[in-house]
Amino acid sequence: MDHLKFRLFNDILDSEEFKKAAYKGKYDNLFFVQGPSIISDLRYYQPRHVETIVRLAAADYDIILIDAGSNVERGLCIGALRSSPYRYAVTTQQAHVKDRFLRLADQIFLPMQIDRDTMQLIVNKHVPSNIRDKQIEEVYGAKILAEIPHLDFKGWQAEVETKTLLGQEPRYDAAVAAIAKTITERQEIPLEAESMGIRAKLGRWMR
Repeated sequence: MDHLKFRLFNDILDSEEFKKAAYKGKYDNLFFVQGPSIISDLRYYQPRHVETIVRLAAADYDIILIDAGSNVERGLCIGALRSSPYRYAVTTQQAHVKDRFLRLADQIFLPMQIDRDTMQLIVNKHVPSNIRDKQIEEVYGAKILAEIPHLDFKGWQAEVETKTLLGQEPRYDAAVAAIAKTITERQEIPLEAESMGIRAKLGRWMR
C-alpha cells in the first residue's frame, strides 16, 4: 500500500495502478497487496481508502481476502469491516480475548451497526476443555466456523522456519479446509477435486 498511498490519498487511484502494486504469489491466480510498512502512516488511512481498494479489486478478482488485524480502532480495520458482507473473527478460548471482543462489540461494532451474528468465529489454538461450543457462541453472539487445534511446539517451529502447518496435523488440515470451503461456496467458486492435497486445494481454489 506504500506504493498506492499518494494516489489513494488524492482520490486518483485507478484499477491499473492497483494491479501494478499487487505482486503475484506462488500460484498464477493468487495476488497480494501488503499493508503499510511505515507505522506512523497508519493514522492517516481512513475507512474510505480501504473501500476504494475493495471497489477496484472487485472488478478484476474473484475473491478478496482482507487480514484486517486486531486494531479495530484504526481506519484500515474499520474500512475492511464496512466493506465486507462476510466477517470472520479469529479468537481463542482465553478470557481476556473474550473480554476485549465484547468491549469492541459495544464501542465499535454497535455504533457501526455491525451485528455480531453476521460474523463467524474461528477459534485458534483450540484445546479440549469443559467449555462447550454452544457456550462460546452464546458469549460472542456468533457461530463457530472452525476450531484450529493448538499444536504446541509445532507452531513455534513453523514460525521460525517460515513454513506452513498444513500437512503436519490432520485436524489442522480439516479446519483450514472447512474455512476455505465456506469462503469459496459463498462466492459460488468450488474447490478443486477432493482427490487433491490440501496445499494444492488452497493454492488453486479459484478457476
